[in-house]
Amino acid sequence: MSVDFSVSDAPTKRVPCESCAIVAQNPDWPEHEAFGGRCWEHCDGTTEVSVAPTANMATGNAMPVLRLAGLPAEEWGSIEAAEVSNVLQRVNAIIARGDERGLARPSSEGGGDRKMVVNEDGMAEIRTTCRWVDCGSPDWIWTHRMESLREVLSWATRNGKGVQWS
Repeated sequence: MSVDFSVSDAPTKRVPCESCAIVAQNPDWPEHEAFGGRCWEHCDGTTEVSVAPTANMATGNAMPVLRLAGLPAEEWGSIEAAEVSNVLQRVNAIIARGDERGLARPSSEGGGDRKMVVNEDGMAEIRTTCRWVDCGSPDWIWTHRMESLREVLSWATRNGKGVQWS
C-alpha cells in the first residue's frame, strides 16, 4: 500500500495514454484487437493528469513523514490552502536541520533456522524456515521523501491550493 500526496483542485492537462501506447506496441495482445489498439473500449488514447507535482511513498514511510511534519499520521487527510505555507515552513526547517535522517534504520535479516519436524507420514525431517531481509532505510531516502513532500507543498503554496493525501 502507498500514500499519494497531491494538490487539491490542481489544473490538469491531457496527455497520451501510456497504457494505450503499450497495447499498440503489442498487436498479439487481446486488447489490441478488441479495443482497436487502445487499452480499453472507452479510452480515447489520452488521459488527464495534474500539472502539479505529486509524491508517492509506501504507507510505512508516509506515516513517519507525516508525524515529523506535524500532521496526522493517517492514511488519508488534507491541509487547507491557508495552512499549507505553515506546513511548508516546518518541512523546510526539518530538511535544513536534517531531522529526517533520524528516521533511518539499519538493515537486518533473520530466519533461516533449521528444525526437525515430523511430517505427515510420521517420519522425522529437517526443515529450514524462510529467511527475511529488511533492507532498512538509509538517511538519504528520508531526505528524498521530505523533499518530495516539500515540492508538493511549495507548488500548492505558490498557487493558493490545499494538499491532500490518500
